[in-house]
Amino acid sequence: MGFFSGRAAFIRFRVLNAPPQIFGEEHLQRLAAHAAGRQRVASADGIEIGWTAGEHVLDTDFQPAKNIVNDALVFDLRVDTDRLPPDLLRAYTAIELLALSRNNPSGFPSLRQRREAKEAARARLEEEARDGRFRKRKCYPLLWERLSNEIWFSSTAATAIDRMASLLAQTFDLTLDCMTAGRRAYHLAEVHARTRQVDDSAPSPFVPGITPASLAWIVDERN
Repeated sequence: MGFFSGRAAFIRFRVLNAPPQIFGEEHLQRLAAHAAGRQRVASADGIEIGWTAGEHVLDTDFQPAKNIVNDALVFDLRVDTDRLPPDLLRAYTAIELLALSRNNPSGFPSLRQRREAKEAARARLEEEARDGRFRKRKCYPLLWERLSNEIWFSSTAATAIDRMASLLAQTFDLTLDCMTAGRRAYHLAEVHARTRQVDDSAPSPFVPGITPASLAWIVDERN
């Protein structure tokens, strides 16, 4: 798993729901119910999402010994993308177009034949794609820490974050709040009763005499 195999870059989220008393079989069963590969209808963009158990991209065997580590629930978000290869689509279109326009007196294909060739090529490619040969699978490790009630997600891409948050809402009915650096600093200041120091903080002058003493920014603990 990504969080236990070396360094990991991640974005932190605070769970706005009450933290679970303990992670157990109920959580693993919910993950299994939304496991990768169980989605019956693909989305309009040809992308399917689901959870995996973390050992490899096809691992959907959720087990306490593997997915519950101390007070953390660890698993992966898998994103499956079906994209027809454009070079193969062009090749099939050229083959179909040659067959359709072979007997044209002008020697050139008509607009109708071009359209039919493209439709036939796409249909052929979509038929070949049914067995998953053009499917790309990518996993993003995720860790839900119970004591802090935070989720660490190993991608900063907006599309991956949106898919993760959507699937978490479906699986556990969770609502997330992104913990930016500013919010994290203010939260730690509250824990240690140092919010006044945060309010009075100012940017450090990296080059004395050159760096402006004040910046055009608004102090806001939400950012």
